[in-house]
Amino acid sequence: MNNAAQTANLLNIDIVVYPGFKALEAIGPLKVFDCANSCLKQRQLHGGYQVSIASTKIGLVPSDTIMSLQATKKLDALSIPDLAIIVGADEIETALANCPEIVLWVTTVADRIKRLLALYNGVFFWRKVAH
Repeated sequence: MNNAAQTANLLNIDIVVYPGFKALEAIGPLKVFDCANSCLKQRQLHGGYQVSIASTKIGLVPSDTIMSLQATKKLDALSIPDLAIIVGADEIETALANCPEIVLWVTTVADRIKRLLALYNGVFFWRKVAH
């Protein structure tokens, strides 16, 4: 299988971060998809996950720890992933108030995205959109 065909078989996953996000809630899913890709490769199976760190702008995004993550994708209503995972924060109301672009993006893409997931203290809140 060529590179273009392999890329076409990948599900696009955006892990959405913003200033003050919980580092553990971003790293956990990142590692899960990395392990899934490794298992698929070891078994020589097709498919997998193309994971991106997304935010309101490209660049370093500080977490609730000394660690920051590099957002390589800007949230865009025209470039919707197969799955978006919005990570939690200790003060989620404050975080969302400080980053209204994320709320606007979710509102804009909610009826078009295949799967939208939010994390809070390690608990998944899942919304599957019917197509």
